[in-house]
Amino acid sequence: MRSILPCLLAFGVLSAQQPSGRQLAGLEQDISELRTELAKLSQQVADLDQSVRALRSQPAAPAPNASREAILAEVDRRNAALRADLDRALAAFTKQVNQALASRGAAAAPATPPATAVAPANPPAPADPAASANPALPADMPRTGIRYKVRPGDTVSAIARRNNSKVDWILTANQMDNPNALRVDDEIFIPQP
Repeated sequence: MRSILPCLLAFGVLSAQQPSGRQLAGLEQDISELRTELAKLSQQVADLDQSVRALRSQPAAPAPNASREAILAEVDRRNAALRADLDRALAAFTKQVNQALASRGAAAAPATPPATAVAPANPPAPADPAASANPALPADMPRTGIRYKVRPGDTVSAIARRNNSKVDWILTANQMDNPNALRVDDEIFIPQP
């Protein structure tokens, strides 16, 4: 858990521009989900540590020492595997933060099309005609996507991740100011590139 704080601080310090409320809400939601997962992994590691201490403090049973040592070795192996899972989760989180920083840096730079770029002859038709009719949508937001029915436990950030979209795209396309405004069985539009 202590490793998350430097990542979060680095994200805040390296950010070139002030994030929007929607972006912050999405990031806060992602961070909350990651903290929950890391807390579960940390609890499992703590439980295994406690089991190891309990096994080591028990007087030797009439069973041969070889089997006791095999049990302790298995517990140590599982403990190491859980610690590795925790390290991988932290590494994945760090990678996501770094990718977000890199994409923000690219988004902040003025976009200039390459000299050889040619506009497509037949641009793809949007899946939602209302989205293409709305000129207030940002230019960098896709006009195509899918309809999605909200299920119990869904969050905007989880829906965005599963559908190759972005939290701010979903919020903008559905005219939502608060990502917590999702309700089960609501049908929303998910922009996709």
